[in-house]
Amino acid sequence: MLNFWKNRDGNVAMLTGLSILPIVVLAGTAIDMAVVITDKNRIHHALDIAALNTARQLTETPALANDSAKVLEFAADAFYLNYGGSTRSGTKITANDKRVTINLSQTLPKLNGVVQEVVLSASGEHKTNFMSIMIGNSPVKTKATSAATVRNDTFDVVMVLDNSGSMDSDGKIGALKTAAEDLTDTLMGMNVGTGMSDRVKIGLVPFSGYVNVGSANKSASWMDTTGVSPIHSENFDATANRFTLFGQIKNVTWQGCVEARPQPYDTNDAKPVLATPETLFVPVFAPDEPDSNNDNGKSYENDYLDDEGGTCTGRAPAGNQRPKLSQNRLCKYDTNVTPNKKAKDSNGTEEGPNYRCYSKPILPVTDTKKDVVDAIKAMEANGPTNIHQGIMWGWRTLSKAEPFTEAREDNKENHIKALIVMTDGENDYGSFPKGSHNESKYGAYGFAKLNRIGASNTTKANTWDDRMDELTSEACTNAKAAKIKIYTIAFQVDDDDTKAMLQDCASRSQMYFSSENNNDLEAAFQEIAESISKLRLTQ
Repeated sequence: MLNFWKNRDGNVAMLTGLSILPIVVLAGTAIDMAVVITDKNRIHHALDIAALNTARQLTETPALANDSAKVLEFAADAFYLNYGGSTRSGTKITANDKRVTINLSQTLPKLNGVVQEVVLSASGEHKTNFMSIMIGNSPVKTKATSAATVRNDTFDVVMVLDNSGSMDSDGKIGALKTAAEDLTDTLMGMNVGTGMSDRVKIGLVPFSGYVNVGSANKSASWMDTTGVSPIHSENFDATANRFTLFGQIKNVTWQGCVEARPQPYDTNDAKPVLATPETLFVPVFAPDEPDSNNDNGKSYENDYLDDEGGTCTGRAPAGNQRPKLSQNRLCKYDTNVTPNKKAKDSNGTEEGPNYRCYSKPILPVTDTKKDVVDAIKAMEANGPTNIHQGIMWGWRTLSKAEPFTEAREDNKENHIKALIVMTDGENDYGSFPKGSHNESKYGAYGFAKLNRIGASNTTKANTWDDRMDELTSEACTNAKAAKIKIYTIAFQVDDDDTKAMLQDCASRSQMYFSSENNNDLEAAFQEIAESISKLRLTQ
């Protein structure tokens, strides 16, 4: 009997059996906790993505912020797609193994009525196996929160649109107006219901051979009102003021077109200041061309005054220089001189000092949709093509500095400046009248004889059109360096060199469009509108 009570051989098994249960429970609890932690990490990951996607959606569709239910529905969709292995009922997401149930909620903190941030919360219930032995059937509750900033980017957008004569065929100018109006509708829709009525501003630069800055800017500080620019008097035999000459000619006023600035200011955005006369903008004043025929027996195209009129005495000296001397006579622009109103150029437009000034005035960037639509509807197709001048004035319209100051600061945080350039043909200065001592028609660079744009660097023929291509490319490069995002559209363009130039001009290859017909043009504008609304400064 005593030996029986002293025997301890079976206690090992009994003690081992008694210790297994807590070990199993602890091990099971550790497994449960690992599963809970994994679930929480999955929740956090999906919640972060949902918050970012929801913030992105609110950035692209600001009016959505007015409907919290739709915001939460969008967030739930994003969470559900990224959580995986689950089913969804409203804002309730349940793991397919029934282990986890998550409920989503959101808040939209606002500042001055504009959503600044989207905050998503997810409360989850995790069913456990082993832990329930210790804490009962109550699930483990967790809560996660994720926030993402809503980007309240602002946009200044300028459309640089070809209004040359070729746009008057095959319904092209009508298709352009429709496409531009649709883009305006899309982009200015971002101003509705956001508390930011000026989030998007749009400007318009119609161009043909010239760009029209508006006759109302006659006295602007950036115009050469005193005739100090080195190109101001280049077509006269004495110092002259073009605005004074406009005032002396009866029934004629300056229509608003300007010439290109002398190099290098023709491809940069240097502020126009009186201290540097070359930076000022000179009004177009096409000189009266000679009464006599040119060397090819044809009359000069822009002959609107009598070479012996005004205060002139006698004819210009005979000889090879007579056409030039007759043309440059300042004496014929006498007070109250009357131009020949019967004279017409090849496009049926009256000749005179505003020769080939066809394009409508620039519309500076504005948040007034009606002004943009009215300016689009007013466009007319006429004249040659000068893409270089269109791009330069598009850039100047986007710049905060003069001439136009309606755009926002150049380095403003969360601000995007975009240029949309559309043309239906290559640069064209206009056919050069054979035998003319000027060697060209009058245009934005004056007469070819004066060679204001320099020689071409291309291996092609040394023509002004080639040189205009080089200036266009240089303008694009400089504008992009100034953080202007450029979209380009080649509309029924046949010239491969022009297409390549426009593709290089675009900020990225995806921002160049080749439109073969009117429907393609409208599709390109809509794609650009959608792209602009999704732009980010990190791109």
